[in-house]
Amino acid sequence: MMYHDKSVSDTNRKPEIIEFYNSTKGGVDSLGQKCAVSSCQRRTRRWPMAVFGAILDISRVNSYVLLKTSNENKKMTRREFTIMLGKSLIQEHLKQRLRNGK
Repeated sequence: MMYHDKSVSDTNRKPEIIEFYNSTKGGVDSLGQKCAVSSCQRRTRRWPMAVFGAILDISRVNSYVLLKTSNENKKMTRREFTIMLGKSLIQEHLKQRLRNGK
């Protein structure tokens, strides 16, 4: 098993597990880059808010990827999608406020 093996690769003199990690970490890097472009996170000292912001960012990127892979309308930009998503998330709240008169 690779995790218990202490073999070293010949090219870089790094353990094989580190070589494996470096070769497969591209998805995490691209997700981090896409989240950083337009993040909803704010500086906070409250860790639940930081986690919530990270969950929102990752969910937004993942839902955009799903939309692009399953929808024929592939011309929607990430910015347009983010605006549409934000409006759809607050739509029910706005309707409720209209009904209550507040």
